[in-house]
Amino acid sequence: MSTENNDCTVIKQAEIAGNYFSKHINFVLQITSGEELRRRYTDFIWVRDWLVNDLPGAYVPAIPPKLPIALWPQGYLAKRKRELQWFLKRCSGIPYVADNKAYQLFLEPNSEVFQKTAKKFDGTRKKGVRKEQYELLTAKFSELVEEELPEDHEKLDAEHLEHTQKLIERYEAMLKNCEALSDSLSQSQDSLNKFLTSRHELGDLQQNEITNSTFLARFLKRKRPDIDKYFEKEGDNHTLWSKCLSRIWEPVIKKNFHDLKCIEEAMLFRDSIKAELTKATATAEKWKTEDTGNKYHIENLKAKQVDQRLNEIENEETLTYLYKFLVKLVDSHRKMVEKMNMDRWSSGAMTLKKHIVPKWTDQKQVWMESLRTFREAISKMEKVDTEARLQKEQERVEASKDMKTKEAALSTEADEDLGSPVADPEEEDLAYPVPEVKEIVEVAEEKVSEKESKEEVVEEEKPAEKVEEKKEETKKEESKKEESKKEEPKKEEPKKEEPEKKPKEEDVDPFADKQDENQDNLFADVKVIADVNVDPLSKQSAEKMDTVDLK
Repeated sequence: MSTENNDCTVIKQAEIAGNYFSKHINFVLQITSGEELRRRYTDFIWVRDWLVNDLPGAYVPAIPPKLPIALWPQGYLAKRKRELQWFLKRCSGIPYVADNKAYQLFLEPNSEVFQKTAKKFDGTRKKGVRKEQYELLTAKFSELVEEELPEDHEKLDAEHLEHTQKLIERYEAMLKNCEALSDSLSQSQDSLNKFLTSRHELGDLQQNEITNSTFLARFLKRKRPDIDKYFEKEGDNHTLWSKCLSRIWEPVIKKNFHDLKCIEEAMLFRDSIKAELTKATATAEKWKTEDTGNKYHIENLKAKQVDQRLNEIENEETLTYLYKFLVKLVDSHRKMVEKMNMDRWSSGAMTLKKHIVPKWTDQKQVWMESLRTFREAISKMEKVDTEARLQKEQERVEASKDMKTKEAALSTEADEDLGSPVADPEEEDLAYPVPEVKEIVEVAEEKVSEKESKEEVVEEEKPAEKVEEKKEETKKEESKKEESKKEEPKKEEPKKEEPEKKPKEEDVDPFADKQDENQDNLFADVKVIADVNVDPLSKQSAEKMDTVDLK
């Protein structure tokens, strides 16, 4: 049974309608006639509920779960639109769904007519009527009416249910992992792009620094290996994988997951009918007694009890037929879903192979080329490092040799300087020429004459200064006497002579004697200074004169 149909209803777009308090999403649908209609998510729930009610136990495509708008993650509206499109496409490809009255009413072009008719439809019909359900199922799947039940169907039904639930758990975990992997690959692609942009900025900055600085240009001569293309290829590979996972593999897993959930729903409904049948059998058993003394015997019943007896026995028969039919229907649809899932897996794998394998071969070549490039760059760097190390060692050896030669030369020069020097009488350009004996004698006589003249001048100046000082002192004494004569002092009583106070040791100036001695030795110091100021060259000349006389 095919579930694909090209002539199906298409969701063109999703619109936000309503105000702040009643905000909702309207999906714009285009039917095969070309007309457009708007349906809300609640309308999709309405049509599927009626499909499940009219076709219990049969496979009915699933719709995405209900989620408040406030909790929608980023991009959830596009995902919900895509999943609702799957629902409509598969419903249009299943004959027993496309011919259903509720589904045909759902495709009513006029929205107002649809709302009114849907309310009337809900009022005139009642859900959960087992006899009506059995009649609809037998009308849609008439080929299963005469088919025999499989042996040990109860045991097989329990095993199939357990196996289906385990598959659902595995698919749910796989779906979460697939979504997480797709998000991670998209994030890694963004991270690679950011890395490449930062690397380009760093390269531009280094290039500017190299052009502006000769020092850096001298040390950064080697060309940086071009590895941007490898990262770009890797980023493209991550992007491709992310798209394939989100557009091919994730839909495959999600469709299989929803199909298994639908089969689980049908199995659970079959088991619920079995429970109802067990209860109805126990209830109808009392009406089947043949004991005439029993109050539930047909002859002892009242009019109301007769109707009750007929309804309960009829309900038991309906549930029996319905349960047997559901066993066959659920088992056939379970096989159909398994086959669809396997076909979907194979088609998804072929689609992945079609898109991934060429890129994978290109990526393999790129990585091999990058590996070869990195190896060449590493070998070049090692070669340059070894050359630089050998050059440094050679320079160090040469420097040590130069130091040894310099030390040897310095030692030889020191030995030559320590030896007895030989004067060269013919050498005229000496740094310090030795004066002759006559010149030395003349210089010494000049120095002695200058010293004697200075001493005579000092001795002549000293008595003249003393005479002038004595004259000034005598003048001061005479002026004091004249002033005392002019004044007539009054007679004063004689004062008692006070004993002289001995000066304390503290009042005695310890430097007084020394000051007097310094004054007495003033002229002697002048003489010493004159002796000190004698040119040392004259002393040397005198000594040399003595040596000359001795010779």
